[in-house]
Amino acid sequence: MAVQALASACAALPLISLALLIEAVATGGALLPWVLLAAVSAPARAALDSLALTLAHHADARLQLHLRRETSQSVRRRPLADVEALSPAAVRRVVLDDVGALHHLVGHTVLDLTACVVGPLTGFVALLMLAPPLALPAVVPLVVGTLLHRRSLAQIRASMPHYIAASAALDESVVEYVEGFRVARVFGDPRQAHSGYVRAANDYGGFVRRWSASLTPRIGASQICFSAPTSVVVTVLVGAALVVAGTLDLSQVAAGALLAPTLTAPAQSLAFSLQEAAQGRHSLQRIREFLDEAPPETRTEAPAESSLRPRDEEDLIPIRRATEQVVLDGVGYSYGARQVLVDVGLTLVPGRTVGVIGRSGSGKSTLAEILAGLREPHAGRVLIHGHDTRDLSEDQLLARAAYVPQDTRLMRGTIAENIRLASPGTDDDRIEEALRVAGLGPLLARLPDGIDTALGDGVDLSGGERQRVGIVRALLSDHDVLVLDEVTSALDEEAQERVLAAIRAQGRARSVLLVSHRISAVAQADEVLVMDEGRIVERGTPAQLDDRDGIYAHYSRLQTAVPREDAR
Repeated sequence: MAVQALASACAALPLISLALLIEAVATGGALLPWVLLAAVSAPARAALDSLALTLAHHADARLQLHLRRETSQSVRRRPLADVEALSPAAVRRVVLDDVGALHHLVGHTVLDLTACVVGPLTGFVALLMLAPPLALPAVVPLVVGTLLHRRSLAQIRASMPHYIAASAALDESVVEYVEGFRVARVFGDPRQAHSGYVRAANDYGGFVRRWSASLTPRIGASQICFSAPTSVVVTVLVGAALVVAGTLDLSQVAAGALLAPTLTAPAQSLAFSLQEAAQGRHSLQRIREFLDEAPPETRTEAPAESSLRPRDEEDLIPIRRATEQVVLDGVGYSYGARQVLVDVGLTLVPGRTVGVIGRSGSGKSTLAEILAGLREPHAGRVLIHGHDTRDLSEDQLLARAAYVPQDTRLMRGTIAENIRLASPGTDDDRIEEALRVAGLGPLLARLPDGIDTALGDGVDLSGGERQRVGIVRALLSDHDVLVLDEVTSALDEEAQERVLAAIRAQGRARSVLLVSHRISAVAQADEVLVMDEGRIVERGTPAQLDDRDGIYAHYSRLQTAVPREDAR
């Protein structure tokens, strides 16, 4: 700010020097000092302007980095249900657009405000010294233009919520159109899906046209007042009248004509900056609201690693050899008024696999997400080695369980980089061996660079291949618990058996929860839970459940009687 103030003062010095030079010529005074002042002030102004702009943009870059980190962290802190309710377009608008909209506010508007104060003040003081009768007339265009522009800003502020709503609707319609195009093309008329986007675009365009039409007269009038020709004309006309009256000489009129634009020129650029600043303030408000919606860090500091292990010397054994690793005690969970888990209890022991089956909507995936630490139970508790998960840090909790959902997501990057997200130190040979065990040998053979092949840009994997890469990533990790949610849904029976064999081989020292709709996937589990309407209605080994002739046996008969083939 101080640097910009010096730059703004230097901006007026060449014109002041020229006015003083004219006066010196008229009175026979010395010329060299004013020539030197003009020669020094011009490059000084350029250097100071550049420095001020650099400092402001550094501050803007640091602020944007901080806010993008904070907004991203706020998404991470939210409960999974809240994250799922967020619109991708809304998140993108806050993290990218709104943070980006602060650029002009921080990088330019502060400088323009400083220039708008210091520049006119310097010019006004110079006018008072060189041509006092012209100082007040030179201010008139600035005052009139400011009043007109204030009315424009009031209209902009009043219309900004409507602009934001129209812009948000357009963003949402683009996302919906792209995401739903395939379904619309298969089951309906793509033009119908396109109509929502066209309608939103027309609404946005119509609003902007009406908004611009209503603002243009006032903004145009204010810009005319702020323009250099207007200030020069006003000053010269008043000066000419005073010359005729004998109260002013021509050198003073020339000084007034030179210095009058210094009062209004900064305001002309400030007018545009204030419009950008108005949008920046609304963006800042949305960022603040977005951050306030996220809960604060509620977990306590992570206990020391040793505090999760028995304290007695004879009990200092590796965690995975503990008797009880994870216990769900009376766990309940609701989506709004709909209760999806009711008094669920289970114990996961290292080296044992617990299978979970049930019809769609019975609560299987919610149970898996709670066990993985992605959701907190609304009732009951989850214990890891006797510690309530609410008392653990988020990082420590998530480090205990490797979660593989049905729709496995892979990051942009190579296959090796995706796998090393969970096990950074894993070497190439071990990754390749694990991929082959999971049945991905043919995939490695056809990829141009093997595990170093970058995904995207023409290289993509099928649903089954993504699932198996996700499983390998979990198996190579150092997590105590494996939570596998429908991880074989995109595999045929042969591929499923290879994957399950790899899970059994790699999961011997871990607790495994395997959610599936296929009886064949849980047939070799140590224990199977059958869920219905959020409750565990059957529990036992596969053989025991077959003998009970209950839901498990019913599913078993149906799936055995009607063979099915799933697309790879």
